[in-house]
Amino acid sequence: MYDNQQQPPSGQPPQQPPGPPPGMPPGQQPYQQPQPSKSGVPFWVWLNASVLVLLLAGGGAYFYLSQDSDDKDSDGESSAEGFDADNPPDGLTDFTAPYQGMWEIQDLIENEELEAEELDHPWVVQLDHLDKDELSVDLEELEEDTELDLGDTDSSEADFDGYATSPATGGPHLSVWQSCDGKVYDAPVHEGNAVHSLEHGAVWITYHPDELPQSDIDTLAELVGGGDYLFMSPYPELDSPVSLQSWGVQMKLDELDTGMVESYLDAYRQNPDYTPEPGAVCSRGNKTTV
Repeated sequence: MYDNQQQPPSGQPPQQPPGPPPGMPPGQQPYQQPQPSKSGVPFWVWLNASVLVLLLAGGGAYFYLSQDSDDKDSDGESSAEGFDADNPPDGLTDFTAPYQGMWEIQDLIENEELEAEELDHPWVVQLDHLDKDELSVDLEELEEDTELDLGDTDSSEADFDGYATSPATGGPHLSVWQSCDGKVYDAPVHEGNAVHSLEHGAVWITYHPDELPQSDIDTLAELVGGGDYLFMSPYPELDSPVSLQSWGVQMKLDELDTGMVESYLDAYRQNPDYTPEPGAVCSRGNKTTV
């Protein structure tokens, strides 16, 4: 009878269907080595590269989170940027210490947990005006483009013992602030006006005209010019070439360090923990010099 299946050549045993190797249990598939990817790169290379990418991504996330945590103090609020309260840079003095700014002190006083007389520097919470008379115009009600040159107001400083720091960094002051919208003054300004500017959150940069080179004075002027809540003036009585003032804080420099100046500005200009009147205007104030 005709058989349509292929027959083995004469004298050879019939072929058997493929099966498991000898000794392997029935149903178990023999091990097959992974085939290279279509790109020609072995599978294990792709696997190791994937693991490496995951490790690097995890390490980056951990570093970011740890840095963010380090930038916050114990109650989760960010501290003054660029400065460590426990290890302040040389020349920096925080007169509100051991508290963090005048507002913490003010809250403790209002809650009767602290008295101003107990402070090492009680003037950090003294906001009185030294003027005899109230101003006849409300400067903060004026239009932004209104320019007034009020000069020095009629002041009564006979009973005032003077400022505890030189230059002044807070305390009783005059009713008119010194214009502090990036003004560069070429002569000293009245401290009573300057302190009022600090009350608004400005930074007052002073320099000794005989100790700081003119090139450094020009560098400071470029940094200050046009800046918000910032003004600059010479201070002949200064005991260092440069001194930075904000309310309750001061830093004196033996030489101009623009990086340190910028860090100070980042930390204390309009700092809500230190500024008695945050957001108060800095323009339309006194523009005269002594």
